[in-house]
Amino acid sequence: MDVQKVGDELGVQTVLTGDVRQRGDNLTVNIELDDIRNGRQLWGEQYNRKVADLLTVQSDIAREVSQRLRSQLSAEDQQKLTKGSTDNPEAYRLYLKGKYYTNKLTKEGFDTGIDYFNQSIAVDPNYALAYSGLAFNYVNQDDWFMSPNEAGPKTKDAAKRALAIDESDAGAHLSMAIVTHWYVWNWAAAEKEFKRAIELSPNNSDAQTYYSWFLAPMGRHDQAIAEAKRAQQADPLSGFAAFGVGAALVFARRWDPAIEQLHRAIEIDPNFWFGHCFLGRAYEQKGRLPEAIVEFQRAVELEKDNAETWSGLGHAYALSGNRAEAQKILDHLKEVSAHSWVAPYNFAVIHAGLGHKDQAFALLDQAYKDRSYYLPTYLATDARMDSLRSDPRFGELNRRVGLPE
Repeated sequence: MDVQKVGDELGVQTVLTGDVRQRGDNLTVNIELDDIRNGRQLWGEQYNRKVADLLTVQSDIAREVSQRLRSQLSAEDQQKLTKGSTDNPEAYRLYLKGKYYTNKLTKEGFDTGIDYFNQSIAVDPNYALAYSGLAFNYVNQDDWFMSPNEAGPKTKDAAKRALAIDESDAGAHLSMAIVTHWYVWNWAAAEKEFKRAIELSPNNSDAQTYYSWFLAPMGRHDQAIAEAKRAQQADPLSGFAAFGVGAALVFARRWDPAIEQLHRAIEIDPNFWFGHCFLGRAYEQKGRLPEAIVEFQRAVELEKDNAETWSGLGHAYALSGNRAEAQKILDHLKEVSAHSWVAPYNFAVIHAGLGHKDQAFALLDQAYKDRSYYLPTYLATDARMDSLRSDPRFGELNRRVGLPE
């Protein structure tokens, strides 16, 4: 990685780089602090410790870097370093694994992530980050792999546990913001939580990306795109943050820049299935149906357990005139729904593509009863539902959800 380039992208004067090597129980941590504007090294150090000392090493590095930058950690900063944290390196290691697998946004990743978070909590029951990580896992399964009435309460319970330990846990506030938006449908309270999460962690790209998903259905598209771009600036190497900008552009129906941005996101992480889904949606709306189908097929290959990949493919088949394939996907999702959660919205998307208005509205009504995540996030902006918008039933549904007219 080019340190000078990273510094320029982040707009910073100093960059901290390093590597961690483990051999058995021994850790070697090499750290270097560079003044990139003046092209000189400010400080370099090697730490030789045991794995059990990992947390101590992090604190030592934070303090020494702070001193080298001629600043001191305030009493408040010192408290932030320890409040809600853990002194148990095993709890920390398990938390990191839980976070890693959860961020894959796949069925397998979510299941593995829950297991690691629960192990972390078992090791240290007062570890706030493990609870907030668990909340983030649950909320992202909402209407994908769990019904909203299961995911919503589980998210709130885990987030409240984290906040009871540490009210300043930005991740817990983020999960509360998301669940308040997706499940409670209280827009004012959700925005308050989003702003609190960003206030506590201004460079948290996840908080900014999810906030953009709140702003788009409110009709605040320019603000949503700007927020997503801030997330990407905070974490320029994140495929998810890059995807967030593309998603905001899709919601705003700015298809050409969305296609360009989603290609960039896929370059960062070619295996992120959600990026392929949204690229397929953008291609579809541009009338580039063969390319859309290829992207949806790739999304299905990468994450066949998520009905959203299948519904996107089914809708594209319907628009291309391949009604038989679209029907096959409907049959497949119906079979899956016999033993796993499949959100009614995903059926509705395909029926809308096939021109089955009554079936689509019946499914959207069921989604309303389920408090589906798709209604507060997709309904206002989803171009695949445009064939239904002139029907009075659509406006009534919009009003019941509480979205802007």
